[in-house]
Amino acid sequence: MDRTDTRGGAIGENLLARFRFPEQARHLPLYARLSGDVRLDRDAGGFTCAEGGEIDGDSYFNALPEGRLRALCELGDVRVRLRLTGRFEVALWRRGFGCEPRELARAVFEGMQPAVLDVPAPRPDEQLGRVYVRLRCLSERGSFCGGEFFDNAAARPVALTVVVCTFGRERSVIELAGKLTGDPDLARFGVEVVVVDNGRTLAPADFASPKVTLIPSPNTGGSGGFSRGLLEVFSRPGATHALLMDDDVAIDTEAVLRAIVLLGRAKRPVAVCGAMLDWELPTQIYESGALAFAGADHPGPHPWRVLPLRHRLDASGSRALDGLCLPSAIDYGGFWFFALSVADARRAGLLLPFFLLGDDIEYGLRLKAMGVSLVEAGGAGVWHLPFYGKLDPAKHYLWTRNLLAVSAIRADIGVWLLVWRIVQTVFPELCKFRYDWAVAILRGIEDALAGPAVLTARGQAGLLDEVRGLIAAASGNTSPQGSAEAARAQRPAPGGFFRGLARLFTLGGHLLP
Repeated sequence: MDRTDTRGGAIGENLLARFRFPEQARHLPLYARLSGDVRLDRDAGGFTCAEGGEIDGDSYFNALPEGRLRALCELGDVRVRLRLTGRFEVALWRRGFGCEPRELARAVFEGMQPAVLDVPAPRPDEQLGRVYVRLRCLSERGSFCGGEFFDNAAARPVALTVVVCTFGRERSVIELAGKLTGDPDLARFGVEVVVVDNGRTLAPADFASPKVTLIPSPNTGGSGGFSRGLLEVFSRPGATHALLMDDDVAIDTEAVLRAIVLLGRAKRPVAVCGAMLDWELPTQIYESGALAFAGADHPGPHPWRVLPLRHRLDASGSRALDGLCLPSAIDYGGFWFFALSVADARRAGLLLPFFLLGDDIEYGLRLKAMGVSLVEAGGAGVWHLPFYGKLDPAKHYLWTRNLLAVSAIRADIGVWLLVWRIVQTVFPELCKFRYDWAVAILRGIEDALAGPAVLTARGQAGLLDEVRGLIAAASGNTSPQGSAEAARAQRPAPGGFFRGLARLFTLGGHLLP
C-alpha cells in the first residue's frame, strides 16, 4: 500500500458501500440504532459518544448487502475501514435470511488512525445476507466519522449521467443537482447531471457546477423529458450508464453509489430499480420494483393493476432487512430512480410518448423482454411522495389510457376478460357518484382504442387540457367541494359481505339511497 488517495485507502481500491449519517433526525432508523450517550454531530460529520455508547450499523443504508452483491457480481477480498477518534471496540457481524447473526471479528482500536477489519468469505453452507458493524466507545469521549466497505476486485469503468426531468420545481432540482455533483466519491465515477427543463424556468447560472447541463424543452411530460435526456446521453462518447430520476425526490447520494457498484460489476445485463421510501413515513418502503397487470384484489391479469413489491415494509427493523436480502422478480422500476447501461438503452430505444404515467412500466417490460434483469440494489432508495398523495381524475385518465395501451403490447388479456375489467372499473365510480372519475376512465379507454394517433396528432398538454374540461363539466353532478356532505363522502364506507351486496343491488344508493 505505497500510494493512498484522499480517503486514506490504496489507489485502485474499489468502493462497495459507505457509512452514512442522516440529514434529518426522522431518518435515523435507516442509518443506525443508538444506545447510551450517543448523538449525531453534524459539525463533526458523524456520531459522538460518551463511554459505553453503542452504535449498531445493521441498517438500510449502512449494512453491506453482501448476498445481493455476491449473487450478481464478482467480489474480491472484502474489507471494512472506519474513521474513529478515541478508543472503540469494533465487532463485525454477518446475518442471513432466517439465521441468527454471526460474529466475524472483534478488535479494539485507539487513536485517530483508520480502523481496518477483513470480512471473511462466507462459508459454503451459509445463507447469504448482509454484513454490518457494531461499535462501543471505551474512552471518555469518542467519535465515529464514517468509513467504507471496499474490495480489490476489478470493476468495469462507469461514467454515469443522471437525467432529471423537471417542470416548475426550480428549488428542488437545483438542490438535487448540487448534491449529486458535490459528492467527491461520485465525482470519481464521472457523475454528471442533465436537467431537462420542461417549464423553461431555469437558467444555466442557477447551477453552481459545470457538471450540470441544462436543456430547455417544450412541455412533453416526463416521458418526453426523459427521452430528450437519453438522447443527450447517447450523444456523449464517454457516457457508459444513465440514471433517470424525478425532480421531487430527497436523496442520500449513497443510493447512486450503490447503483454504480452494481452496474459496474454485474455478471449479466441489469437495470437497477431504486426503492421509493415514503416521504411522509420515511422509514417505510412504499415500493421497490413492481409487477405489472397484477393485483392482490383481483385474480388473473388486469390492465390497470400493478403490484408494488416490498410494499409498506418498515426498513428500520432487522426482520425487514432480512427480507430485503432475498431477490424478487421485478417487471419494472419507477423513474424516480432507474439506472441502466447506455448500450441497453440504445438497444431499447426511447420511451413511448405517454406524457405522464406508464412509460416506466412499458420500458421495464421492454428491457425485460430483451434479456435485461431488473434488480434492486440494497440501500438504493430515495424519498418520494407516494401515489396516494397525487391522485386526481386527470391523472386517472392518463393511467387508464396508457396502461390499456401497454397491456395491448405487453400482456395477454382476452377480449371478454378486458370487457369485464372495464365494467369492474367504471361501475364502482358510478355507484360512488364520482362521474368525473367515470368520464376520465371512459375517455381514457376511448383514446387508447383510437391508437397512436392520439399521442401524435397534437400536443399532449393541449389534449390534457381538453380532458380536464370534460372532467370539470362532469364534476358538476357531484357534491360541492368543501361541503359537509362531500367531507362525509370521503370517508370509507362500512365493509362486509352483505353490505357489499346491498350496495350492488341498489346501485350504490341510486335506487334506494
